[in-house]
Amino acid sequence: MKENITRVNYNRKLKLLLIKFGHFLLAIALFYFAWLQFRYHGTLPINNVGYRYNYFITIAYAIIVFFFYKTYNAYLIGYWRVRSLVFAQFLSQFFSAAAIYFIVSIAWNHFDNPIVFIMLLIVQFLLDVAWSMFGNWFYYYLIPPWRTILIYRNLLDRKRFGSLAGKPVERIYHVTDELMYDGTFKELKDKLDGYEAVFVAGVNSRCRNGILKYCKEHNVRGFFLPHVGDVIMQEAVHIQSFDSPVLCVNRKVLNPEYAIAKRAFDFISSLIVILLASPFMALTAIAIKLYDGEPAVYKQVRLTKDDREFEIYKFRSMRVDAEKDGVA
Repeated sequence: MKENITRVNYNRKLKLLLIKFGHFLLAIALFYFAWLQFRYHGTLPINNVGYRYNYFITIAYAIIVFFFYKTYNAYLIGYWRVRSLVFAQFLSQFFSAAAIYFIVSIAWNHFDNPIVFIMLLIVQFLLDVAWSMFGNWFYYYLIPPWRTILIYRNLLDRKRFGSLAGKPVERIYHVTDELMYDGTFKELKDKLDGYEAVFVAGVNSRCRNGILKYCKEHNVRGFFLPHVGDVIMQEAVHIQSFDSPVLCVNRKVLNPEYAIAKRAFDFISSLIVILLASPFMALTAIAIKLYDGEPAVYKQVRLTKDDREFEIYKFRSMRVDAEKDGVA
């Protein structure tokens, strides 16, 4: 029985992987076609001179867009609404196309008309809408509703858990029973029989560990609302220098090389944004000055790392004497 369930789950995952891979390949193919139009301005050369360059650019785009797909969970079909999937996919494609455009423009020492990439994004957006609608439908078609139980310690934990109603996962996890419980797992074990998914919130650690082992042994999908300790342990480092595996928990400190890179990135990106936004900032300052004749810039003391004080400058949005009757 367990082998049959595993085989069915494997087949489902394979089918879902295929439709995700199909979308990825189609997005890459659309970019390749758009890139040829962008580079050759609609007139493709007869010979293959320089075509290897096109392949390198397409591979670079594929790597970048794959990274953004993973970052924004663009293929989380079944769990996200269509609009969330489309937004994640389109945002990934936009950043990837923009990166390629700016890289090649800097390499060529001039900026060509980006209309081809704009048209590409429009076509990809339509593709994303159609694929996301089909992807969610296909996911729900492959996976029938799972009989689900909610287990929580008290009403506060039940409230923290929220509601599945109105969310995409409601079509997957059909909650048939709820149980307020905080006893031992031994007394709870028989009550879990027949369920395909278990949602757990707030129960004591021994009972929760029993539910977790039960889910692993019986191929039941378990969802556990994390405790504070769980969140801290997520950043633990696995060390094998001892006789037994050890998880080392410590306060995170930014490595020096990352700190230097972050500082350089912050400085360069801030400088670029300030230069680009300077005309709008100048108009804003003039508008504030004309409104009441008072200074347009407001200065205030804030705290930075290690409680060090610094002065922040921003455009004034209140009266000059707005804080005369209270604290800053």
